[in-house]
Amino acid sequence: MKQKTLLSVLLTLIMGIATMGALASCDNDDTAQSSSSSSSSIGDSDTDSSPDPNPDTDEPTPPSATEGLVYTLSEDGTYYTVTDYTGTDTSVYIPATYNNLPVKEIGNGAFAGCHSLTNVIIGDSVTSIGYNAFYWCYSLMEIVIPDGVTSIGYDAFSGCSSLQYNIKNGLKYLGNKNNPYLYLADTTTSGIRTATIENGCKIIGEQAFYWGSSLTEIVVPNSVTSIGYGAFAYCSSLTNITVDENNTVYKDIDGNLYSKDGTTLIQYAIGKTATSFTIPDSVTSIGYGAFAYCVSLTNVTIGDGVTSIGDYSFSSCSSLTEIVIPDGVTSIGEGAFGDCSSLTNVTIGNGVISIGSYAFSSCSSLMEIVIPNSVTSIDYEAFRFCSSLTNITVGKNNTMYKDIDGNLYSRDGTTLIQYAIGKTATNFTIPDGVTSIGDYSFEDCSSLTEITIPDGVTEIDDYAFANCDSLTNVTIGNGVTEIDKRAFANCDSLTNVTIGNGVTSIGECAFDGCNSLTEIVIPDSVTSIGQYAFAGYNSLTIYCEAESKPDGWDSDWNYNCSVVWGYKGED
Repeated sequence: MKQKTLLSVLLTLIMGIATMGALASCDNDDTAQSSSSSSSSIGDSDTDSSPDPNPDTDEPTPPSATEGLVYTLSEDGTYYTVTDYTGTDTSVYIPATYNNLPVKEIGNGAFAGCHSLTNVIIGDSVTSIGYNAFYWCYSLMEIVIPDGVTSIGYDAFSGCSSLQYNIKNGLKYLGNKNNPYLYLADTTTSGIRTATIENGCKIIGEQAFYWGSSLTEIVVPNSVTSIGYGAFAYCSSLTNITVDENNTVYKDIDGNLYSKDGTTLIQYAIGKTATSFTIPDSVTSIGYGAFAYCVSLTNVTIGDGVTSIGDYSFSSCSSLTEIVIPDGVTSIGEGAFGDCSSLTNVTIGNGVISIGSYAFSSCSSLMEIVIPNSVTSIDYEAFRFCSSLTNITVGKNNTMYKDIDGNLYSRDGTTLIQYAIGKTATNFTIPDGVTSIGDYSFEDCSSLTEITIPDGVTEIDDYAFANCDSLTNVTIGNGVTEIDKRAFANCDSLTNVTIGNGVTSIGECAFDGCNSLTEIVIPDSVTSIGQYAFAGYNSLTIYCEAESKPDGWDSDWNYNCSVVWGYKGED
C-alpha cells in the first residue's frame, strides 16, 4: 500500500478522471446540443480515408466542418474550443473558424473513446491540443496537425494503436505535409543511445523518451519551442543534453537543460556520475522531475536565487544524504524529495511558505525535521512513511502549526496531523483538545501496540492507523462520530477494539485486513457502514446491538463475517 512516486502513475490517474465524460459521450449517436455545429461532413462517402504514407503527397482540400463537433466559447468571448464529438463520421475536419471566431483549442478528452474515428484534419487556427484529446481512438490512422500548434497535452494520442507516425532515426513524429516532424511523440525502441531530433520539430511531447534506459545523449535543434513534462524522465544513462545555440527557448549548460534565460533548470542529465552539484545562481526555479531518479548525487547545493522547488524535482534520488533549502525558497513542490531513502538531514529555510503533499514521503532515513515559522501550508502526507522520523519541531512563532512531544498538530491543537512514526513508544494517548485524527497520521507506525482515543475526539480520518501492524488494542471514545475509510486497515495484530456509543459512521474498508480480530461490538448508534468495512478474514464474529441491518449499511459491509443481531451485552 505504500505510496509510490512514479511520475507516470500520478499523471495517468489525473488525466484518466478528466476524460470520463468524453468516453461516454463518444458512443452517443444523438444529435449534438445547441452549442454544436450542424455543418456538413468531410467530403463525399467515396473519399479515400486511408492515411497517406508519403509526406510529399498533396494535402486534401479542406472540406466543410464535420457534423457533431461541440464548441465552447472562451470566457473572454474571443475564440472557440472543440470540447466533444457526438457525430458518426469516421473522418473529421476541425475548421479554422466557427461563428466567425477562430477555433484555437481541442479540449481535454474531446475525442476520447471515439473508436470508429480514422482520419482527422485540424484547421490552421488551432494552437493547442489538450491532454487525452484522442485517447483510445484505436482506429485512428492519420491526423494532420498544422504548424500553428504549440502545445500538445499528456497522452493526447495514447491508445491510438493504428496511428501511422513519420519515423526517422527511431523517433516517432506527427505533423503535416510541409513539416512531418512538428511533434515528437515517442520512440520506436528504448534502445536508442543518441537521439538527434529533426530540425523542424517544435514540440517534444510529455514523456517522449520516458524510461529510455539506453539513451546517453540528446541533441535539441533550434526549432523546438516546447518540451513537455517528463520528456526525459528516468533516462538513467543520459549524460549529455545539447541544445542548438540558436534556439530561442532553451539552452544547455554543462550538458544539462535550462530555459534560455537560465532561470529554470529543466532537466539534469541523471546518468552523470558526479556525486555533488551546485545549482547556478541564475536559477530561480527547479523544474518538474529535474533530478528525479538520479542515483549518483549525494549532495546538491541549491543557490540563493532559487524560489521554487518543483514537483518531484528530487524524487527517488536514492543517494542524496543532505539538503539545505535556502531562505529564498518559498515553495517545496509535491513529492519534491519523496523516496530519497538516504536523506538524513534537511534544513528548511525561513522563507518557505508551503510544503507540498508527499514532499518528504518515504524518506526512510530522515530522523528529524524542523518546520520554520514561515510555513503556513503543509499538504497531505508530506511526511508519510518516514519510518525513522522521531521528532518534528515547529518554530514557536508559527501561526498555523505547533509540535507537542515531537508530533505535528494544528496551531489550535484540534488536529493531530502527523505522529512521528519512528518513535519506539508502545502506548499513546491522544492529547486532550484534539478533535480530529488526521489522514495517514499514524500510518505504518510499527511500534505502537495500544492507542487510547478520548471522548474529545470526534473524527478518525482516512488511513489514520492503517498498517500499524503491532497495534493490538484500540479504545475509541464516546465522542467519536466518524471512523473514516481504511482508518484501521491491515492492522494485522489488532485483537481488541472498543467502539464508543457515539459512533454513527464507519467508512469503507475501515477494519479491512485486521486478521487477528475475532470479535467486535457495533453499538446501535451506527447508522452507516461502508463496503467491506470488515473484510479479509473469516474468523470474526460481529455483535450488533441493532435488531437487523439498518438501511444505511452497505450490503457488503461484513464480507461474510458472522453476525449476531440484537446483542445486549454480556450478562
